[in-house]
Amino acid sequence: MTRYLLALLLSSELSAQTPFDYRQAIDTALQQNLTLQSQQLEPPQAQARLEQAQAQRNPTFTFTSTYLHQADQLLISGTQNLNTGLPQGLNQRTALSPDLMLNRFALAFPVYTGGRLESAMHERKALLEAEQSGLERNRQLTSQAARVNYLQTLLARENLEVSLMNLKEAGRNLEIINSRHKAGVATRFDLMQAETARANGQEQVARSNADWERQQVRLSEVLNAPLETRYELKESLLAPAPLLQQEGLYAEDLPTLSERALARRPELTQLRARIKAVQEQRNGAESGMKPSFFVSLNYDFLGNPSQLQNGWSLLASLAIPLWDGGLTDARVSELDTRELQLQTEEKRQLQRIGVEVKESYLTLQEAEQRLLAAEASQTAAREAVRVGRLRYEVGAATSLELISAQSSLTAASFSLAEARFRQLSARVAINTALGEAATR
Repeated sequence: MTRYLLALLLSSELSAQTPFDYRQAIDTALQQNLTLQSQQLEPPQAQARLEQAQAQRNPTFTFTSTYLHQADQLLISGTQNLNTGLPQGLNQRTALSPDLMLNRFALAFPVYTGGRLESAMHERKALLEAEQSGLERNRQLTSQAARVNYLQTLLARENLEVSLMNLKEAGRNLEIINSRHKAGVATRFDLMQAETARANGQEQVARSNADWERQQVRLSEVLNAPLETRYELKESLLAPAPLLQQEGLYAEDLPTLSERALARRPELTQLRARIKAVQEQRNGAESGMKPSFFVSLNYDFLGNPSQLQNGWSLLASLAIPLWDGGLTDARVSELDTRELQLQTEEKRQLQRIGVEVKESYLTLQEAEQRLLAAEASQTAAREAVRVGRLRYEVGAATSLELISAQSSLTAASFSLAEARFRQLSARVAINTALGEAATR
């Protein structure tokens, strides 16, 4: 049974494996993660909205054509009084014709709009900056998810290796106890204990292998890779130095880390850009009660379709709002409240970032201490197994002591792997809290 299980695991490990390392996992997630791909479309939309606002400051060139057909009785009864909206001289020449036409080429310039168009451009520019900052934070969070999933997959693989080693040692102990039982030195109860230990080891291997498979699927989801992909991870928690180097810390004291986070977190840049956008919205709202002035240079073809007259015209339009029913004041009041809300959110964000940095810092300190304890515990457990086996072979220890020592070593190995994972994931968390670039 043991050989069959080992062969099955070995065959699954060797089938269609994809070599993968820590850096490759980060880069792949930043390129292929579906959530990030969706979020990357936000800045281009904001850029397009900015270009729309900028385009409103440019002149416009249009062509319009108007055709009027008059009833016969209107021509007969009201020729002299007919008001067609055309120049008086043209009315006199074309009134007896039932067909009138106006073709106009117009070049219009928005000379002054009270600052409305300028405020709109500045607002859209600030919103573009906000979207870019938001995207950078999403990239950092996607990178964090890829790193943690990669480390969890490493932990699952190491737990599987520990389980396989424990099963191997349980089989070895069973062989020793079985030979002593045949020699009449060990009891039937000793043999049953060894068989139970091996059965528990087989169950543990099955659980560890299932967790290993699940973690590979979760990693594939973050990377947007086929879910059936099986990974050959190049790093190991047994030799974590390369991973620790990639997750290095720039400072060891909490005040320095907090200052760095407040200077680098994209959320603060995003929030401040939104505050600026609201301020520009307010300026634009205030322009609602300011005059606007437009100039249009026209070239017209008008009159009877068979006798069109043509010429230039200049149209200047000045609009002075006198009263809008309180709409502008209400809009300004709304935006003042919105700005106050965002300023309050900025204070909350500063507080939350400080809490995140401190919590991740304390978690890292705890992980470092637990790692030292786990290393010492595994060293002691390994020595206990070595001594216990020697004592059992000379008859100075019972089989229960040997099996218990092996069980303690397995638990210590699991704890050490977990402690190494916690150390690395704590470093990932603190670097993300500091706002470090997604591709450090």
